[in-house]
Amino acid sequence: MTTLTTLWRHITEFGWLAIVLGIATIVAGELVGWGGARLVAAALVSAGGLALGISYGIREPGRRRVRGWLARYGRALVWLLAALITLPAALALGAAAIGSVVLVSHGSIDAMPLAGLAVAAGMLTAMTAVAFVALRATRAALSKDGARQVGVDTWERRS
Repeated sequence: MTTLTTLWRHITEFGWLAIVLGIATIVAGELVGWGGARLVAAALVSAGGLALGISYGIREPGRRRVRGWLARYGRALVWLLAALITLPAALALGAAAIGSVVLVSHGSIDAMPLAGLAVAAGMLTAMTAVAFVALRATRAALSKDGARQVGVDTWERRS
């Protein structure tokens, strides 16, 4: 057995170990006050996630299970993610509007709060557009015609 085969066999365990060590490093770094621990922890968690993604993504039973899961819960997941994408922008717009109203009521409004209000409105518009595009693409991909069009059945893009 070669070293590469051994590594491939244990990549899932290494991925979970890296994630657990990364989380432990974050906790220890915050408790002790190590600022540089965040960088190490981020690298560990990213490497662990990459290893798990490769490990689970290449295995055939795992791919079938993920495809089935996405077919069952894909639309609900996209709606949830669309709400999560737009929520921070909606909160920012609400906070900017409240701040502008408070400043106007005190008679001390200048251009910056209004600019913040405009930026928040633009951010909400952009995030809503992204969510709309994601919802339409998911609906097309999960439909029978869209699945055949982009090759979801075989996971190959067809021209």
